[in-house]
Amino acid sequence: MERTFCLPWPPTANTIWRTSGRRTYLNAAYKEFLGLAGIMLSKQRGRKFTGPVKVEILLYPPRNFRFDIDNRVKPTLDALTKAAVWDDDSQVCELTVKRAEVQKPDGLAWVRVQSLSKQKESKK
Repeated sequence: MERTFCLPWPPTANTIWRTSGRRTYLNAAYKEFLGLAGIMLSKQRGRKFTGPVKVEILLYPPRNFRFDIDNRVKPTLDALTKAAVWDDDSQVCELTVKRAEVQKPDGLAWVRVQSLSKQKESKK
């Protein structure tokens, strides 16, 4: 099984958590991303992945700027988990992340998820 998803530009993992005094909380931008991604993913529903998966992420930034691609992975995988694309992102056994061209005005993350179970079965 293979599915592709289009998600909003993910926030950096460096800003997911905020601290105020002794209180730690989720950043508002991260919550907003999860909400918007959830809406977009609900329109792209399909069967849930139940076994190991391979994930490819293409990051299309909203403008030309420097960013660490690895910091955009966690929010993207969290959104897929929250939307029940799979049970948990621990199912991800292979991960490829690539920087793509600028996508104005807001940027986006394109994600392909492939089941590894069927690939292994077909090789037998």
